[in-house]
Amino acid sequence: MSKAKGAKTASKNNPTARIKAAEVFYNGKKVDPVLVINGTRRYMAAAYEDGTMPSDANGSPLPWADIAN
Repeated sequence: MSKAKGAKTASKNNPTARIKAAEVFYNGKKVDPVLVINGTRRYMAAAYEDGTMPSDANGSPLPWADIAN
């Protein structure tokens, strides 16, 4: 069987369409996403480049969604 010769579709994995991930800052320091596992709870949180984690008033690590948005 021969394949039909139609218009070529754009690749969903087009390397020219890729953009570099934006750097995220919190309190003037660059943060990276990390996975926090706390008992049965798992969520993405932020960590500074030196490994420390910003925390909320309760002392819990700040969720990534609160920082990145």
